[in-house]
Parts: sequence; C-alpha cells; structure tokens
Amino acid sequence: MKQLGALYAELGADLLACLEHLPDHRSRFGRRYPLSGLLCVCAAAMTGGNTHPVAIADWAATAAEVTLEVLGLASRSVTGALRRPDATTIARALTGLDVAALETLVAARAADAALAAGSIGCACDPDEPDLADSAAEQIERDCCAGALPQLCVDGKYLRGTGNSAAEQEKLVSAFEPARGITLAQVPVPEGTNETTCFGPLLAPLDLRGTVVSADAAHTTAANARWLVEDKRAHYLFAVKADQPTLFAQMKALDWTAVPDRSRRRRAAHGRWELRSMRTIELDVAVGSFHLPHAATAIRIIRTRTVKGKTTRETVYYATNLTCPDTTPAALAFHIRRHWAVENSSHHVRDRTFAEDACTTRSVAAPQALAALRNLIIGLLHCAGETNLASATRRYNRDEPATLHLLGINPKTT
Repeated sequence: MKQLGALYAELGADLLACLEHLPDHRSRFGRRYPLSGLLCVCAAAMTGGNTHPVAIADWAATAAEVTLEVLGLASRSVTGALRRPDATTIARALTGLDVAALETLVAARAADAALAAGSIGCACDPDEPDLADSAAEQIERDCCAGALPQLCVDGKYLRGTGNSAAEQEKLVSAFEPARGITLAQVPVPEGTNETTCFGPLLAPLDLRGTVVSADAAHTTAANARWLVEDKRAHYLFAVKADQPTLFAQMKALDWTAVPDRSRRRRAAHGRWELRSMRTIELDVAVGSFHLPHAATAIRIIRTRTVKGKTTRETVYYATNLTCPDTTPAALAFHIRRHWAVENSSHHVRDRTFAEDACTTRSVAAPQALAALRNLIIGLLHCAGETNLASATRRYNRDEPATLHLLGINPKTT
C-alpha cells in the first residue's frame, strides 16, 4: 500500500472528515446541507445497494434521525422536524463536483481501510472459475514465489450515460487486486481513447517495484519507457494485432525451441481448460525489440472445451521482468490476476451496484457516483466480505454497521 500511504496519510480514516477537504461548488446562498454530509449520505445509501439519486433519497427518507445527524445533516424546520434531502438536492450536489479531488479523497479512505486490514489476499468472486476454484488454490496463488505488488489498469464504459459508445462516458481505473481497492480513476476525454489516460492516471502514485498490467490499448513505447525510467516500475502488457510491428516480432520468435514453463489443466463450471505458457528472454533472442526495456516475451495458448465445443486462443505478452526478478509461475499468476479488475470491480459495479442501469447524465455526476461505488467496493473487500451482494443487503438493514464501515464514529462527530 505504499502507493497511497505516504500520499494521503494526512487525510485520516473518517470519511466525513475526509470529504470536508472537498471544495463546495454550490452557491453560498440557500445551502441547507454541507456537501460532505450529502456525499456521506450517498455513500451510506450505496453501502446498502441504493445507487441512484432517487434510491439514495428514499434511503435518507427512512434513515434514523441519529444516523443523519451523525452524517452531518442536522438541519431542522421551524417545527423541529429533521429535514431530509430529496433526489433533486442530491443530484445538484453531485453535479459540478470537483471529481478529481473526490477521486483522491475516496482513494485515501479506501487506502486507509486497506492499511488497517493488512494483507487479506486477492479480492475475487468465488463463483468466477478464472480466479478461485478452492481455498487451497487461492492460498497457493497468494503465496506464489516471485510475485510482486501489482496494479491493474483497465477502462470501463458507463452504459447508462448514452445510447451509443460514442455518447457514453468512459473511465480508466487503477485497481489493486491484492486488497480489492481502486487507487485512481480518470475520465477519457471526448474525442480521445483510454491510451491518453495512462500517464495522468498513474502519475500521482508511487509505483516503485510494482508490476503494472494493462491490455493492448496501453501497449506503447512511451508508456513502457515512462514506467521503467520515470516510475521505476515494471510493466506487463498484452500484445495484439493492432500493434502490427510488435505483434509480428512476437509471432516470429522461435517458440518451439523453448519448453512449457507453466501448464494448467482444470475443469469447472461445465468448462474444461488447458493453459500452456512459454517464455523467451528477448535480450538473448533478438538484438532489437519494438518495445523499450522489453526483456521477456510470453506466449499463452488457451484450449477450452465448453459443451463439447473446443476453442484455441493464442495470446502474447511483453514485460521488462526477467527470471532473476521473478519466476515463470509468478508471470502466469500476474497475467491471470489482471482480470481481477474485471471480476472484482467492473463486474461488481454493474451487477451489484447497477452502474450500467444508472442513467444520471449531469456534468460530473456519473463519475462522482462511480467513485463512490469504487469506495464502497473497496471498503467491503477490506472488511473481508466475499459475497458483496449479500453484504449490501445486510448493511441496508444495519445503519450503525454502515457508519462503522465508512469510518464515521458517532462519538467523534
């Protein structure tokens, strides 16, 4: 957790106090609720699975008065009744937020929770066969010899923000699979693609000694050079046909001359699968490679049989890691672990927190809601929850537990 520990240590563990650092974009006239309190209400409601502004307002309408007061909403009418924010008030608070500052603050809270929890292993969905088949296999992967700290970079569309991919907002996030928290998230500017977000996303983080894994969209010479030379990190990039020169170099390597470094067979969820991995040290095999600091080329062949139909897929990866730095088993581990960003973050945001179904499109609001979803997912992972859908239902019935999860202590507010 060095990525965030030194950067955000001064912000503390209390979410309400943390969000007080957020600049208030609203007019100073007619403010009834503090911005930090409204955002904490959003976070508390989301912990119970209420992810749309209307659902958040419904949660606030039935929450106990003491809960709302602890969250910072102590405004009362002339009759003495506690005022409760409606959906319009919540939507206006989300619209126009400084989302970059919000991303930093919620990452700080998630990082503090991860530090407090210590090492809890790889966050994953136990029903996903690619990540967890048994407790024994999970322990084996967590203790994989030669494995390094890892950060997974991937993009995700917010489907509810537009009718087509061109209209939908897209966010790129950096996810730490070991603890299941999102360390950073940035939007893809209109008219560009997620490749342009790689540097701005990772620039604030201390990545020394960390393996940064990413799909082919981020496999560029500039990104590889920046990670190794400026950030003192390692890269593990997928190589596909959209980089024709690099892809041709990978295919042209003499893969028949090297043995299998890792073979994995298993049958689960009606699927039989065989994975075969071979590696070649590039500094020995070729004189010049079309990716700076590339030291090892990796080829993985996946053979799958589902319902009697067999498919075969060949994928390539390039990394600056060499065998003295790591092991073939650790490389295979890092490649498989990259998909935690899909299974433990993006999939959960869509299925458990209904992100794609949320049609909120006001300026800054979609990313603000996504940032809060990332926060709740990270806090639940750090709390040791494995079934997040069940956890949200439980927290929806237990407001004191929700406050505790958020780090809001009634005795100190």
